[in-house]
Amino acid sequence: MTTLLQWCTLEPQGISGLAAVRFPTPVRVQTISIFPTDARPFLLSPDVVARTEPEAFFLEVYFNAHPTVSPDGKEKPKPTNALVPTVIAYAGGRMSFSVNMSRGTATRLMIVKGGFETVSMAIYGELVNDAMSLPSTYTPKNILPSEPPPVAKAIDPSMSRDPTHLARQLLALIPNAPPLPLVIQLMFCLKPSNEDWDLPEFPFLHPSLDQEIATFDLEQADTLTTRPVAEDTKPEQLEYFANLVAGAVGDKDDRQAYIVANILSNVASQMPDMAKTLLQAIDLSVVFDAYNMDEVTLYRLTDAAANPDISRHLQTDWFLSALDAITKDMNNDRATRSAARHLLSRIQGSAVVEDALSNTQGDFSRAAEYLADASSQEASFGVWLASFVTHEGLVKKLSENPIIPTSTQYPPLLLKRNKPLVSHDEFVAFVRAFIGVACVLAVYAWADSLPDRQCRERVLGILRLWQDVDGYREILNHLLLLRQMIFRLECMLDNDLPTKAGVDAEHILVNLAQNPQSFLCIDYMKCILSLEPPHSFITYDERMSMRRAAIIAEDGLLGAVDELTRKVERPPTVKSLRGIRVALAIIERELDEEDEYDVLEEFWKEGSRGCLACLVDAFLEVSEELEKHFTLFPPPPAPSGLLAWLFHTCNDLLRLIIRLVPDYPLPGRAVRSLTISAANVFFCSDAVDMLYSQLSPLCIAAQEIRRTCISLTRVLANISHDGNKAGAQVVLRTLLEHGLQSEERDPAHHLLQVFGLIDYLLPMPDTDDTSTMWTQKVMPNVLKEMWAFCRVLDTENRAHLVRRLVGLDDGVVGIGDWILQEELNEVLQTLYRLLNPNLGANYRFVKQYQVANSIRFLLDLASSSASISAWFIRCIGSGDDLAPAFAAFLRAILDANLMCQPLVQLAQSLASHSSIDQELCQPLTLTLLRGCWTADLSSTDLASALHSATQIISALPFEDISLERITLELGALVSSLEDSPHTTDPSVVEAVTEFLDWFAATSRPLTLPGFSRQAFSAVCDQLTSSLNAEQKEVLDAIQASLEFTDDSEVPPAPTILPDSVKLSIHDVEELLHTELPIPSTPPRKALAQDVLSLVTVSPPTALIRSPAATGLTKTYSNNDFRQLRQTPSARQNTSRLPSMHVDVGFSNRFTFDVDGTFAIVAAACHGAKFTHG
Repeated sequence: MTTLLQWCTLEPQGISGLAAVRFPTPVRVQTISIFPTDARPFLLSPDVVARTEPEAFFLEVYFNAHPTVSPDGKEKPKPTNALVPTVIAYAGGRMSFSVNMSRGTATRLMIVKGGFETVSMAIYGELVNDAMSLPSTYTPKNILPSEPPPVAKAIDPSMSRDPTHLARQLLALIPNAPPLPLVIQLMFCLKPSNEDWDLPEFPFLHPSLDQEIATFDLEQADTLTTRPVAEDTKPEQLEYFANLVAGAVGDKDDRQAYIVANILSNVASQMPDMAKTLLQAIDLSVVFDAYNMDEVTLYRLTDAAANPDISRHLQTDWFLSALDAITKDMNNDRATRSAARHLLSRIQGSAVVEDALSNTQGDFSRAAEYLADASSQEASFGVWLASFVTHEGLVKKLSENPIIPTSTQYPPLLLKRNKPLVSHDEFVAFVRAFIGVACVLAVYAWADSLPDRQCRERVLGILRLWQDVDGYREILNHLLLLRQMIFRLECMLDNDLPTKAGVDAEHILVNLAQNPQSFLCIDYMKCILSLEPPHSFITYDERMSMRRAAIIAEDGLLGAVDELTRKVERPPTVKSLRGIRVALAIIERELDEEDEYDVLEEFWKEGSRGCLACLVDAFLEVSEELEKHFTLFPPPPAPSGLLAWLFHTCNDLLRLIIRLVPDYPLPGRAVRSLTISAANVFFCSDAVDMLYSQLSPLCIAAQEIRRTCISLTRVLANISHDGNKAGAQVVLRTLLEHGLQSEERDPAHHLLQVFGLIDYLLPMPDTDDTSTMWTQKVMPNVLKEMWAFCRVLDTENRAHLVRRLVGLDDGVVGIGDWILQEELNEVLQTLYRLLNPNLGANYRFVKQYQVANSIRFLLDLASSSASISAWFIRCIGSGDDLAPAFAAFLRAILDANLMCQPLVQLAQSLASHSSIDQELCQPLTLTLLRGCWTADLSSTDLASALHSATQIISALPFEDISLERITLELGALVSSLEDSPHTTDPSVVEAVTEFLDWFAATSRPLTLPGFSRQAFSAVCDQLTSSLNAEQKEVLDAIQASLEFTDDSEVPPAPTILPDSVKLSIHDVEELLHTELPIPSTPPRKALAQDVLSLVTVSPPTALIRSPAATGLTKTYSNNDFRQLRQTPSARQNTSRLPSMHVDVGFSNRFTFDVDGTFAIVAAACHGAKFTHG
């Protein structure tokens, strides 16, 4: 239990400047809290006042750590004088630092050294008792999932009608601060010069648009628009300036096109009316065409198109045609064509965003892509943000959407590559959060430029909080990669003493390093390479890890190829995994830029291997390391965050593989290895989903890779391998075989996850055009593996798989029919084994459970949807092969004297159809009759079963009916009705009377066994209480026509099949143990020649008698035979087979008998409860 260990105020002593804290007993320190001067740390002790000078310093702390006595330790560990160092960066105010000493260590001495005059600290931790012992009994406790607390409403722009409210509040902390729109313009678009900052009227430096200029030209207009226009500028002034610009437009040329594009870019972030007025005055068709727009001009127009008014004006046929011509003209360089495509995408995306704000069915994914693209460069980001803050139309559209709590607590993750499906309300929340974060960053830039320390530190605290919140983290990290944001963070690290801003900046840089895409930003990469100690938060290992990733990013494609062609570090670390992920991000960027040939060529130059082969090998190695953490014998706990890094690395590798494999097919062996590893990762992701909180980063990473694994199997299945062999056949067979090979994983969980992956792999019959290929080319080649896989599935999933196969086949090949046939053959063999009276009790019990599972499986199919149920009835009830097999199955159950309620329901389901094969009628009738007196049926079910039995048996001619069995079952039924509550139910009485009436109507004289006439009359008396007069006469006639005997053998009560299995571990061991025959000496045969004549090599003395023999015969035991064979004379080769007379022990391995006992036990005990015997 954490408690206050020490409160102290330390001062350095002596020349060394050391201070020390000695604890009276061994302690385990968890936290050190330092308080500023005049602070009162304890509410109940107001007289305790802290004293810490100076305001900031570095503090070196040394713990004299020694090992503690383990509860089961036999010897007390020897004391050591080891000093464990750590460094604390105190930046002022109250700060807490985590120490978290391990459970195996304690300390009694803490030494402090640093540049301080005095420091007041509270030390928290727990006392260590050397005599502590483990509890004698284990008491399980529920561990509640830790959910992150909700973000305070004040800093949650996604839940605010005005997402700029937080930024305006922060801006108000700065004296004489300009309005927010002006801050956005000055920080991102119309950046003032150094001289402007020194002017007394700054930042309110506005151009005079209505001044008369004798020789006005476009360059002067460009200069005027580099300063923000005053908000109170009149429309007449704007029109005057627009007309001047229009009049300065001359003939088309490259220079004029660039200047006009520059003017539009400058005007885009100004007051909304200015851009509209200028576009109305200028005819852009006389300025731009496909021949005068170079790369720079296109990029300036792209920045301007972030303004929705300008984008709307550019969305004309002539301009779009010009851009299309540029992209298709191969005389233009690649950069120009790329810039034209970028501008075209920007124009189209602006309309998508406007539509998505009001259209509940808008393209939210593409709108999010537009926001990410518009905010990737400072100029376009400033234009877009200024538009959403100042344009009344956009502000109104956003505010018209009500604040509705979304299904998720935070903004959706729409900046990821794999975007989730979101509702309109969630998209609006995302846009509000995006605007809110962007405006806060604008305030941060302004506060840092002045500088204003209070506002800057307040903003940095909010940014750090957002980096720990899903949704906000992705938005913030994306915007922090802007050039000036990285520059400002880097500047905060240039301090000799720790500062709050510096500590916050280090936290932010480390969090940015969690995303490998950050290292592709040149400014961030240079910032990491320039980091030099000392640091307040960044450790040496963390700095070296980030530096290694930055070096890979600096080397570009060459560094990425070099990283991926190496062997993966074992065991992997965050440092090595970060390097792999950065390399993958570089490869992906190069592929996006249409440099696929260069990427592939570089791999062959550096590693003499193909790119795809390297990626597959890397995935196999990383996934193997991931699998080790989810086995039945997991390794020691991994460092914090390592599992999430492993999942992310596997996901990045698979995404690149999915991208490349359609164009560069893999050989069959690689496909099989890749499929197996993907299935194992799929298993691991589900284990994480059960063990961790749904909102944890690890669980989110696991959910992402589940989708990627599904996509991989589908992509591999659509490719042909090894000639004409379909990829679907290779992938499906691999999964079916792998489902039975759990290795060190939980077998049941492993099987279930592989089944889930197969279910995702199989196409849906109504939505996929490949159904014919699957049914005609794939399934017939994997029937053996499919049946082996089906055998070990639990009942529900087996039925689900058959339903999927039947729906996919649609009666073309008959896959479902074949599986039913195999199922009936399997259960028949089981029933025949149950007829053996020498079976062990546990073995018999498991076999009975296997039969019950088969019955439930058949009932599940019979009770499915209309199409599946009709298929099942058609196959079982009238199939040429299946009807006799099912009849044999029912007869075998009757012979084995078994019964369960699902069997009665299955028989009723079949009996309700008129197209039943006549061979099934009598077995179904006998099954229903036996179920009526043995199964625990309700009155309604009992009456229904009897009606069904009467209906079926009535359809058979009397000469085809074996009345002996029916007579026995009917007698047992009537006997069970004695004193039964069912006799008061009219429907039951009617059903019994109906069947007795049919029974009595046969032409043969019938005897009802087990009854005297008096006993049967007593039963009839109970029945007549619920009959009318006419029915009573019928019952009297039945009684008169029957003969009775009470000395006939009554059938014994059947065994009720079990619904579940409960076995002890010893029972399971007994089931898996194989009884081997006891070895015996073969009979001696008389030799036709002298014994000594057979000796070829061995000396005769070694053959005649063993030196250890004491009599005429010798019986070997244990290793006696081997010991005798160690003598020199016995080492010679006698060409004799090894002796079978030695008692050989068995290693700790399972053995199986030929009838597949292990497979049966494994299948039958799937999900069963085991108890220790």
